[in-house]
Amino acid sequence: MKKCPYCAEEIQSEAIKCKHCGEWLLKSEKPEISEEVRHVSTSDSGIKYPTIVRRYLATFIDGMVILIVMVFTSYIFSNDTNIDILLRISIILSMFFIYEPLLTSKKCTVGQKIMGVRVRNFANLERISLFQAYVRIIVKIFLGIISFFSIIFSSKKRAIHDFAAGTIVIEV
Repeated sequence: MKKCPYCAEEIQSEAIKCKHCGEWLLKSEKPEISEEVRHVSTSDSGIKYPTIVRRYLATFIDGMVILIVMVFTSYIFSNDTNIDILLRISIILSMFFIYEPLLTSKKCTVGQKIMGVRVRNFANLERISLFQAYVRIIVKIFLGIISFFSIIFSSKKRAIHDFAAGTIVIEV
């Protein structure tokens, strides 16, 4: 075993990409991933998938973070002026539509960090794009808890919103 030069986590000696931080370990450009390698990288070889409880707790923690920010924002801007009301509404809406997609596509949310899970692209285990993150959150909001129950029936524990966005959740 060797350590990743980016996050210092232990990785397999033959690894070309860190499964913890997602960084490529080669000095050159990212290698082309053949269909065969892509299939192996998304198979069960060393990848752990979080339980439904762990994923739900990560979402619950993120919901609490959003709620705390909303309450704090309401407390700070408790005046009845039009500017304060518009600012409060803007901050609350931005928490719903920016927090999870932006943080999930760049690194991870607070809930994902605490629970040790990361959302990755299903095809190659790289970080997801901002577009994928938005597709994922929109489907998750519309389907709610129903989306999480599909995890039970998927071999790689993917929810409906993961299938819709082309993502997978893995343990780190």
